[in-house]
Amino acid sequence: MAVKEIELKSRLRLESMTTGAFTCGWPEADKTRYRIRSASPIEHLEPGPLAMLAAWAAAVRKAGGAIDVDDSARGPYAYRCGLLSALVGGKRVAQGIPGHAAPVHVLSSEPSRAEGFAMLGADIGLDNIETDGAFAKAYSEALNNVSEHAQSDVGAQVAASHFDRAGRMTFAVADRGIGIVAHLKRRHGAGYADPELLQMALEPAVSGTFALGKVSGRTHYGVSNAGLGLYVMRNIAQKSKGSLTVVTGGYVAQVGADGNVDVRSCDAPWAGTSLCVSYQTALTGDAMTAIQDAMNVAVHSNRKRERITFDAMQVGSNAVQVRLRATYGAAIADKQHAIRLRDEELLPAIRDNRNVVIDLTDGSIIAHSCAHALLYQVIVEAGPASRSRVCVRAKTRQIKSVVRQVSYFAGALDE
Repeated sequence: MAVKEIELKSRLRLESMTTGAFTCGWPEADKTRYRIRSASPIEHLEPGPLAMLAAWAAAVRKAGGAIDVDDSARGPYAYRCGLLSALVGGKRVAQGIPGHAAPVHVLSSEPSRAEGFAMLGADIGLDNIETDGAFAKAYSEALNNVSEHAQSDVGAQVAASHFDRAGRMTFAVADRGIGIVAHLKRRHGAGYADPELLQMALEPAVSGTFALGKVSGRTHYGVSNAGLGLYVMRNIAQKSKGSLTVVTGGYVAQVGADGNVDVRSCDAPWAGTSLCVSYQTALTGDAMTAIQDAMNVAVHSNRKRERITFDAMQVGSNAVQVRLRATYGAAIADKQHAIRLRDEELLPAIRDNRNVVIDLTDGSIIAHSCAHALLYQVIVEAGPASRSRVCVRAKTRQIKSVVRQVSYFAGALDE
């Protein structure tokens, strides 16, 4: 097996996502044996580069290669932050360094997502993780992006950090899939340049069900996402004076506190997608409210499109009732469970001319993609009569707002 020695920078900041964590850029994932060294001890590592290093190393091992870490790149910091276990694929570090990047989680299934959410909170010392809607939303939307679009055979590599005194949270996820640009080319064709597609990815309704009719003429069937995930993450960063960085292929998109999107080529192309969102925790409550208000403008401008009833509908004795529980703290985000409920209980009931009642009272917030997977096709199939046949029970403004948004877009198909 060929051996290639590469040098790791001692300080791995967010900029390393665009220049490559290695001095030679990101090497190919093949059957090469890589030897990792560092000119000086590793002394700083942020979640973005850590997640990317873990994804790259997992892809190397998957391809039959191997990674050795020289003593020059070893040390207490590299061990405690999880860098060594990420590179060689060893046992995950039990506890990270408070305020620094937490050890990487490899997430590939819904149970591992819920477990990873709780463990990340413990790793980074976030006491109020169950009520941190911004973290729950960023977490669920980022992982849905990987599971539905990436086609990554090494799963999602997740890392996070939390500086309590500064009130700064950073969350990163990386994969080695086909990348956002390649996914959108499949959806919209090859008529767009790569930078343009990456810019489009941060806008609402470019992918998912919402984009099908207006772009490709395809139907909504078989598509269980709304196309709002990156848009939501972008707004969380903007409204809370944070940032969002997306690296895919040969380009990087950065969104700052002013909301402007800067797309440029990067020196070290990344085979897959890396997302890194940072925000001020003290502002996330206002940010979540602002996002909901902005997205509700269209909904409230035409309430005729609202195709559901909240709480008060007379459901009848033969109604089908389902309940979706919170999985990430107070967030309802188990999309696969939502799809199962839709396909196995809700759609058969609608087709059998029975009413349905959907209980969402277990959570305080719901991920857009989860609500979309659960409700969109049900409302479309129920047609104009859905308002008298689909009842949703919810206790918070955020959940009702998201449900109204899904209802609004489903109702638009009749126009």
